[in-house]
Amino acid sequence: MLLLTRREAGVVSVGSSVRVTVRSVRDGQVKFGIAAPRDVPVYRGEIRRRMQCGASQASRDGA
Repeated sequence: MLLLTRREAGVVSVGSSVRVTVRSVRDGQVKFGIAAPRDVPVYRGEIRRRMQCGASQASRDGA
């Protein structure tokens, strides 16, 4: 895992097509802006886990 320190408006590039910008830092909460092509899926961690659990449950159920 790469750990970075960025200030507000700081940008991190992921690959050649994804940019993550720190929009604000306030009260222990960070807001990010993510710019990615439409064909690159971007999910919050809990949504991704839910999708993975649903897919594994469907395969166990024979779907």
